[in-house]
Amino acid sequence: MKRHFSFAHFTLAIASIAGVSGTALPAQTVAHSGASASATAALESADLWNYPNRNFFRCIVLKADSTPLLFEDGRPVGKRGEYEVRMSAASYKGSTDGPDAVDRMSCKPGQLRLDAHEALRTSRGLLQFHKGGQGYSDARVPYGHIATKDIVDGDRIQTQRPLSLPTEWGAPSAAGGDKWDAEHRNGRGCEPVPGMDFRITIVPQGSANAIPTEWQYKPNQTGSRYAKYADAGPEQGIGTAHYAYLVWSWMLRGDGETKSGGGGMVRALIRDGQPFYRCAVQPIDGIAWAPGTTTEAGRVTVVYGKTRSSEDGPWVYGWTIFSHRRKLADGGYGPAIVHMAK
Repeated sequence: MKRHFSFAHFTLAIASIAGVSGTALPAQTVAHSGASASATAALESADLWNYPNRNFFRCIVLKADSTPLLFEDGRPVGKRGEYEVRMSAASYKGSTDGPDAVDRMSCKPGQLRLDAHEALRTSRGLLQFHKGGQGYSDARVPYGHIATKDIVDGDRIQTQRPLSLPTEWGAPSAAGGDKWDAEHRNGRGCEPVPGMDFRITIVPQGSANAIPTEWQYKPNQTGSRYAKYADAGPEQGIGTAHYAYLVWSWMLRGDGETKSGGGGMVRALIRDGQPFYRCAVQPIDGIAWAPGTTTEAGRVTVVYGKTRSSEDGPWVYGWTIFSHRRKLADGGYGPAIVHMAK
């Protein structure tokens, strides 16, 4: 099977961090990703870790009316009853005709919707990922893992990544139509680069250092907001928790402007303070657009790596926000506001 990450390339990344010079990328891509110019030059192309994606929907019924939303280690999000999904409240905007949904937005009323790329083994049991938000009649229905034991016939759910394979295998990318590409996978495992270990810092929406809520990752849009990827909690459940998203693939390709099909699908929730280890993959420095325009408002930089909520959960891999910065009137950029700490 083809591999996109070579040991030789990883060695170059380590050597460059140790002081061996390399060809630098543009400063706007380098200085805001936590790496030196020489280190970033040796990293693998972001596009080799950021393929098109598509949901892998499965419709399910719970044993009881509700179940709590969980981090990927099986611990609940917020206090009891604050972040949960309820069958009695589950309704959808789209069509509910036909059989249970596979690769479409809507399940039947009273059913809940999984994005079943994988199931996670934890010390608290097996978890499935619930896909909230878009498609539900109530967009505040939260994303997050739920316990397989709370699902009717949960042990029979067919996930895209077989349980016999580790999380490092990732998940196949979308190949057009209803086909999947198991050679070019998103969310693959990677070796962290020495010295590139961080702790996630959740910057609450609305605070002075938060990503402006109006910044868009698509031009001429008002609903493609970056902010929810840095702090999703206020927009879901009762809005009291703060957590970020780890995604299978990013919304933009490596050039920071071209759309990446199906990017932004959530793999796991990230809590404040959890470790994040960057791998030898180039960051994506994406344009942030002013709402409803083609005017650049700033930049949002994302990085690829491995993380877990605690030792009770498995390592998972993907993209998350590293920093953002405003574009200034003189055409330059303001200082980077970093969403990770050493």
